[in-house]
Amino acid sequence: MKINNNRKSAYAQHLLDNGHSIGKMEDIMKVVHIKNKGRMLNTLENYHIYKEIVASNQINDKQTSKSNKIFESVKT
Repeated sequence: MKINNNRKSAYAQHLLDNGHSIGKMEDIMKVVHIKNKGRMLNTLENYHIYKEIVASNQINDKQTSKSNKIFESVKT
C-alpha cells in the first residue's frame, strides 16, 4: 500500500512519524484479548487505550480518556 507524504492528515502524519506498518488490518494487527461483551472487555479496551495514550501512540480518544490510578500502577 502506498502512502503519500501528505502533511494534511493527522493519521498519515502519525504513521510516518512513528514508522507504523501500513497494510491490511489482518496483516498488521493482532488480537490482544478475546472476551464476551461486558464490563471486563470495556475495562481491557480502556486499559489498552490508556497505555497507547501514555506512550503517545494514540491519535483518537484523547479527550475521553481519564487518568486512572489502577492503570497507572499496572502499566508496562
